[in-house]
Amino acid sequence: MNTFFTHCSTRLFAGFQKQATTTTSFTKQLVLQLAVILFTVSSFAQITNMRFDTEAATYVPITGGTSLVGPGSGAGTPSGVVNIGFTFKFQGVDYTQFSANAAGLLKLGSVAVTNEGGATDNTAVSNFNTPKIYALWDKFYTGTPATGGGITYLLTGTAPNRALTVQWKVAYAQNGATTTNFQVKLYETSNKIEFYYGAAPALSGASVGLGGLNAANDYLSVWAPNSIVSGRVNFTTNTIIPGGGTGRMYSFTPAPVTTSP
Repeated sequence: MNTFFTHCSTRLFAGFQKQATTTTSFTKQLVLQLAVILFTVSSFAQITNMRFDTEAATYVPITGGTSLVGPGSGAGTPSGVVNIGFTFKFQGVDYTQFSANAAGLLKLGSVAVTNEGGATDNTAVSNFNTPKIYALWDKFYTGTPATGGGITYLLTGTAPNRALTVQWKVAYAQNGATTTNFQVKLYETSNKIEFYYGAAPALSGASVGLGGLNAANDYLSVWAPNSIVSGRVNFTTNTIIPGGGTGRMYSFTPAPVTTSP
């Protein structure tokens, strides 16, 4: 994209040089400012090169997965680092490991996720725990053993088309009944990300989205009631789960790299 804007600005300035006798200084300054703005936009919020889609979907809990965080944990309890099972590319960087916490954060990389802000600081623009993927980020506990609370993960498929599913069964109170269910899926080769949502009560004010290495300028945030995605507006007050508890899927697909003539 930067190449495109470089080409455009070069043509603009060339045109002004040819018309130097008739172009005012004011107009030249205006075009210069416009070019600066274009360059800034082209380098800002690169994560918006991910294509966002959504559709109704049946939520299917995983079975036979491996536990990351057990039931009855405190708010935002983090896991250790485990292997994805394949190489997953996110924003141009290859990752083979991840970790997760009860608050809904999945962090890529070899450094374990933490309990960010006591599990209450669910803001997309925070540079803690980057890069991060969060289908639903709020002050969650993992619920009781009796209601299946906890975070589990499962690797399925065969190379080069494997998928990692990370599943949260969480609650708003320690040792509370598990009432909120969601999953993050990472796909080999396509590097696609999917969020799946099941049943949930009203939320206290959750975030949904992605955060790059420089999350302050590099994020996608979703407003759940209308499935609106933004790289400029930080939505932190979602009070309903996407789909309203009837089943919903969000997907983020890396856009193909294109070049301008």
